[in-house]
Amino acid sequence: MPYLGEGGRVLLTGDPALREIFEAALEKFRVGEQKHGPFDPATDPRDLLVEAEREILDAINYLAMHLLKLRTIGQGRCCGGSCKRSETGEGETIGSGEIARPGASSCAGPDNGGSGG
Repeated sequence: MPYLGEGGRVLLTGDPALREIFEAALEKFRVGEQKHGPFDPATDPRDLLVEAEREILDAINYLAMHLLKLRTIGQGRCCGGSCKRSETGEGETIGSGEIARPGASSCAGPDNGGSGG
């Protein structure tokens, strides 16, 4: 869990994957700082709600495309029906499509570098 260190800075402990996510967010902040200069709430001219809305809409689009990709693979359409479902039967249904969890389906079809069978 995060806790406050010297100067009120948040220090991350625990799960390395969580730390990696926050470090990536901080790196993105630094790139923005190089582009726009240091953030000063009193003088920053950007409409941050509009900027956030654009970013959220981008994220929604990327997630929708990813879900469609997973549904296509989960239903064997990625390679003309030659996908093989895992014998564990693990999967998650969202809406009308079946979503395979990572490793729950394998595809050796031509679209994925295999021979189709």
